[in-house]
Amino acid sequence: MKKLLLSLTIAILSLVPAFSQTPQLSVQSITPDVILTNEETELVVTLINKGDAATESNTLVMLNSDSQYITILDDSASCPAIEAGSTQEITFVVKVNSMIDDNAILHFDIEMIYDGMQTVSDLSFDFEEGISGWTNIDADGDGFQWIESGKKLGPTYGYESDFCMFSQSYDNDFEILYPDNYLVTPEKYKIGKEASFDFWACAQDKYYPYEHFGVAVSTKGNTSADDFVTIKEWTLDSVAPTRIQGEWIKYSVDLSEYEEQEIWLAVRHFDCFDQYFMALDDVTLRNIYQPMRWNERLSVGVVSPTPNIIFESFECEPITAGKTFDIDVTVINKGSAATTYESKIELSTDDKFVSMIEAEAVIGALAFNETATTTFSFSTSEDMPEDHIISFNLNVSPTIVYDEGVSFTYTFEKSTDGWTSIDANNDDHTWYHTSDYDVHDIIPILSHSGSGHIMSESSCNALFPYSQLAPDDYIVSPTMIGVSKNTTIDLWAAVQDEDYIGEHFGIAVSMAGNKDAADFEMVEEWDLKVKDRAGDWIKYSADLSKYEGMFVWVAIRHFKCENVFVINVDDVTINNFSRLHNWKSSFTTEQEVSIAEHYSNLNIYPNPVENELLVATELNVKEIAIYDIYGRQNLSQRVNKSTSQQVVDVANLKAGAYFVKIKTDKEVIIRQFIKQ
Repeated sequence: MKKLLLSLTIAILSLVPAFSQTPQLSVQSITPDVILTNEETELVVTLINKGDAATESNTLVMLNSDSQYITILDDSASCPAIEAGSTQEITFVVKVNSMIDDNAILHFDIEMIYDGMQTVSDLSFDFEEGISGWTNIDADGDGFQWIESGKKLGPTYGYESDFCMFSQSYDNDFEILYPDNYLVTPEKYKIGKEASFDFWACAQDKYYPYEHFGVAVSTKGNTSADDFVTIKEWTLDSVAPTRIQGEWIKYSVDLSEYEEQEIWLAVRHFDCFDQYFMALDDVTLRNIYQPMRWNERLSVGVVSPTPNIIFESFECEPITAGKTFDIDVTVINKGSAATTYESKIELSTDDKFVSMIEAEAVIGALAFNETATTTFSFSTSEDMPEDHIISFNLNVSPTIVYDEGVSFTYTFEKSTDGWTSIDANNDDHTWYHTSDYDVHDIIPILSHSGSGHIMSESSCNALFPYSQLAPDDYIVSPTMIGVSKNTTIDLWAAVQDEDYIGEHFGIAVSMAGNKDAADFEMVEEWDLKVKDRAGDWIKYSADLSKYEGMFVWVAIRHFKCENVFVINVDDVTINNFSRLHNWKSSFTTEQEVSIAEHYSNLNIYPNPVENELLVATELNVKEIAIYDIYGRQNLSQRVNKSTSQQVVDVANLKAGAYFVKIKTDKEVIIRQFIKQ
């Protein structure tokens, strides 16, 4: 499990009403300050009223995070009235997935909405960041509804901006449509004096401009067309002489008859057919009541209470050329948790003068700060030069897959989430993220969730004439996973165009590596089907239990098809697996090196040391240097030949284990010491 340390970064965004005395809610503290991953944790947020008036009724408090690693189980709470200067505790339940990076920074957003004191102001929506909380009612049930323009045609189609909203009366694939589509406001609003509903609209194709639309109102709900009454309607008929898109026109509806009432508003596209798209942008609700709001952000740092088994020390007889040596290597668990299983230690080197003989060993479970010593053997070549430095690498990993029961979904919201590609047929086409759609001359379909997914092509629009491809493309998981008897992988896939079907794909695994397609073997494969049209996502699942007890790479493979179009994949979930822990460290030695303690004519003290390390010897000392446990030199100093006791200033070293290397006229001696 991992621990999250919570700190608070405050960014208050509030509507300031024109009252002489007002409340002002803020976050005073959060407990606990540590959250364990993979456990449901109660997060207690203490609110304080820093204003000069009480909140006289309940305040709605909502907790949100855009991180795929965080699940908020109870994301809203009602806060009772708070007197000025007083506090109130609110409790949320959160769960953080252990797949989170150790050094990640996550954020929770808290929004406090107080209805007891409202202001009259304007509220605008430009749709540059998407649908902005508006919801759809597809009253005609044809599967076509209001859609963000960027997901249909890309940027540059908004009113003096990049993006807007579209509703279709014609589709290039399905041809004539008979829309009855409602785009409904995110909330129910209380209408003030002289209120209005303003927006801009145009026909996407000036040669097919006659889109019919109106504004509808509901005093009831926001999910059924039966709740709405259309209060005004128009038909677009204006064309623009200098561009394909029609002229943008501003429309306005007077809401005076609804003053002091709470209503939902909707833009309705209906009573037309066989045109093209209606475009909608820059909606403004004028003179509506809005509650007081305060927003704050919680910054979250990650600490990992996991084991970390690394090199601590070694012991070996003086190393010379052309011989075989045993080397005793001691490792230490410097993590913040014990291991409960055996671990494999691998010793390796890239040194051309050294050959490993016994390079692997197994150690038992290690508690925090506990050590274990294992013996390896290696040989040196006859031509190894004098004073040659040998660098060794240590790799420690579990010997078994223990049942950790982790499940995680890769949503591909903004990137490929660390998955890497293998272009097995070397055609320079492989998996890519929807954010790269422009390079491939394609408009992505709507994602299964969120606004991003991954794609692979068997035909490419970006090449002229368009390229007929026969893909063999892998996209591989970011890390190896430990497979249990219950490990499965689920994913959602969809065709790009219902007229071009036949994409073939499957799940492959590798126990060897993640770079070479030859290392992978197929587990399951399918032909991608289509339901009614493009964008109909279908769930596929594969059982990985065949590999129980093994650590494997998992890949999605697109292959065995040619000149179709595009496969889309989203929301890949790997269920009931264990993470692969892999701890790496290194150390160095050199010819004629010894760290044995039988040098009675050399002494270092005090050990541990705080400021000055004393080296006492009658030997003829030539050089003194300090190295950390990774073989990096931290300091060196000149030798005072007038005394048999050398003083080494180590005050500026960080606390930890170090080596002092003393080079004499006959040998090199290395001793370990601890800096406090």
